[in-house]
Amino acid sequence: MAQQSQATTIALTDHSGGKLYCLADITIRVPARSIEQVEDAHLVVAHSLCVVLRRRLYALAALQEVEHSVLNGIAVEPAVADANP
Repeated sequence: MAQQSQATTIALTDHSGGKLYCLADITIRVPARSIEQVEDAHLVVAHSLCVVLRRRLYALAALQEVEHSVLNGIAVEPAVADANP
């Protein structure tokens, strides 16, 4: 479904990559044999991706708010995306 929508796919795998390695656009392989370590690394990667996506969405929303206010002649300060860097 993601490929049909031309979305970029990211696979989180273990050291081998498994069958998913060839199916995704980007594969992040964790070079560990312990499933617990692999899962821990996947959590860190997934959390980091969420942080980046949230910041981008806030920035996009702020930009759209400014564009909307300019088009309507309203002076509005954009919302601050995230106080934490």
